[in-house]
Amino acid sequence: MKCIKKTVALVLFAVMVFGLIGCSVPPIPDSSGDSTPNTDPSNAPGIALKPEKPVLKILLQSSSDDPNTKVEALDITKVTGYQCVYSALPSQNATETLMLEVSSGTEQDLIFTRANQFYTLMSSGALTPINDYVNAIAPELWDCVTKPAWSGVTAADGLVYGLPATFPYDTEVATFIVCRMDLLEQAGVKDIPKTLDDFTEMLYKLKDFYGEEYIILTGPYNRNIVGASYNIPLNVSSAFGIYNDWMVDKNGKVIYMTEHENYQNMMDYFTKLYNDGILDPDYAINTYNSVDEKLSSGKAILTIHNRDSLSAALAALEKDLGIPLDRIGWIGALSGADGTCTVMKTQQYDYIPVIPKSSDNAADVINFLRLKVENQEYLVIGEEGVHFELDEYKNPIPIQPAFNDERNLGHAFKGFVDTNLYKNQWLVRVRKSNAQWAVFNEVTIKENRERPEIFVDAYFAFTDDPAFHKYNTALRENLNDYFLQLIMGSKTIEGSLSQFMSNWSVNG
Repeated sequence: MKCIKKTVALVLFAVMVFGLIGCSVPPIPDSSGDSTPNTDPSNAPGIALKPEKPVLKILLQSSSDDPNTKVEALDITKVTGYQCVYSALPSQNATETLMLEVSSGTEQDLIFTRANQFYTLMSSGALTPINDYVNAIAPELWDCVTKPAWSGVTAADGLVYGLPATFPYDTEVATFIVCRMDLLEQAGVKDIPKTLDDFTEMLYKLKDFYGEEYIILTGPYNRNIVGASYNIPLNVSSAFGIYNDWMVDKNGKVIYMTEHENYQNMMDYFTKLYNDGILDPDYAINTYNSVDEKLSSGKAILTIHNRDSLSAALAALEKDLGIPLDRIGWIGALSGADGTCTVMKTQQYDYIPVIPKSSDNAADVINFLRLKVENQEYLVIGEEGVHFELDEYKNPIPIQPAFNDERNLGHAFKGFVDTNLYKNQWLVRVRKSNAQWAVFNEVTIKENRERPEIFVDAYFAFTDDPAFHKYNTALRENLNDYFLQLIMGSKTIEGSLSQFMSNWSVNG
C-alpha cells in the first residue's frame, strides 16, 4: 500500500505542478499492502480504563431525528454499559460545521467522519493516535479491517488516526439496467444480453419495433452510491475495459479515464446511440428522480439504475401499470467481443470514527468499540428469530416489522465493525426490499459466483493523498459534464479532448 500511496502522490504532484499527462509510473503492486500500523502490545505503556465508565459523547453524520431516542442507541448502552450522548452534523455544510467545532476544542469523544473530513482533521493535528490504546485495550481490533484500509489512515511514522469502516460488500455490481420484459418479449427479444454486441442488437430491435412510442434507454442514474456516481453507465463501459475515472492500465500505469485506449470508441458508441434515438433525448438534463419517474410511469423500456429508490419505482410500476417484479429483468456488466469485462470493486471508506485530541476518554472509547464488536450481530441486525432468520445459505433475512422498528438504523450507529462478519450481516439490509434483493442476487451474487475475475481492485479507495481528496470530486464533475457535451454534440472529441486534459491538469 505504501507503493500505491507513493505512486498516486507522484502522479498527482506531476499533474498539478508540471501539467504532465499520462506520466509513466511504476507498476501498481498487489493491494494486500506492505504497511501496517504498530500493533505491538508491549508499546502501550500505562494505559488503563477509568474506574467508572464515563459518559461518551458521540458525533454522528446527519440525522433527521434525535438519535438518543432510538432503540438502537439504547441497546448499545445496555450492551456496553456506556451511557452515550449523541449529536449529529447538519445535512448542509456538514464538513464546515465539523471543522469549526473541532477547531474550537470539541467536547466529543468519538466522531464518525467521512474520508475527506478525516484527512483534513488528521493533517491539522486534531486527532489522537490510537495505536497504544488499541494495543493495550483491544488488540483484536487490528484483525477487523484489511491492511490496505488501515494503511490509508496511518501516517508515515506508523501512527494510526482513525478506525475505518469500509463499504460492506466489496464486489457489488452497482450499476445495472432495469428491463421491461413484457416489452422486450413483444419485440421478439427473449434473452437478456450478456455482451455489448447483443445489447446493441437488442437496442436497435426495440427501436425498429416501437419507434417513438417508448424511450428505449433512459438514464443516467448519477446518485451517491458506491461505484455509481457517473453519467456513464459503468455496466456498459465495462465492455470497453473502462471501470472508473482513475484506472491502472495493462502496463501498470496510472491513467485518467479520458486517457484510456478505448475512451474514444466508448464515446463514439454512446454518441451514436443518442443520434439514432436510442438514448433518451433528455439524457443530459435527467436527474435520478426523473429517471425513476420514467421507469415507474412506463415511459421507458430500459432504465440505467442502481439500488437507490429502485423499490419505490418498481412498486409504483406494479401499482399503476400492473407490471410485477417477476416481469422485470436485469442487465449486469456487459462484455466486449473479445471477452473484456472490468468492474471496479466497491472498496471505499464508509465511516472513519476518530478520537479528537481534546478527548480524555480515549481508552474507554476503544473499550466501547471492543464491546460493540463483541456484540456486533445483536447490535447491527438484532436477535435471530426476533429481528432476522437465516436462509439455506446462512444469509440473514429480516423479520418485519421488528427489524425496521428496532434495527433499521443499525448501519448509522455501527461505526467500527469486524468487516469479515459484517459483509454477511449487511445482506439483511438489502433483503428488506424484494426488488433490491432480486437485482443484487441476479447481478452481484451471480457475477461473484460465475465471473469473479471481472472485479478490479479499487487502487485509489484507501489513498491518503490530500490532493486526491481535495480535487477528485470536482474532477469527476468535469468528467461527467464532458461526457454529456460529447454525446449531445456540443463538443467533438477530436477538437476538445486535448483541451479537456489541459484544463484537467491546470485544475489539479
